Amino acid sequence: ARGIGYSVHYTPLHRLTYWKERYGLTDERFPIASAYGDNTISLPIFSAMKEAEILEVVDAVRSVFARNSNP
Repeated sequence: ARGIGYSVHYTPLHRLTYWKERYGLTDERFPIASAYGDNTISLPIFSAMKEAEILEVVDAVRSVFARNSNP
């Protein structure tokens, strides 16, 4: 909604096609890696990022947490 990009940060190896099909790996065998993969994102960060852009990302993240912490 605020135009800030994000992406999946980490896909656990056991979810990748080769490993999953070759060895029959499942989320149940790797609960910590699965949880990390499900709950981690990458936010924008790059060397030419201006302070205003950094503050915009920080403000957006804070607003998500504030919105989700109020009952």
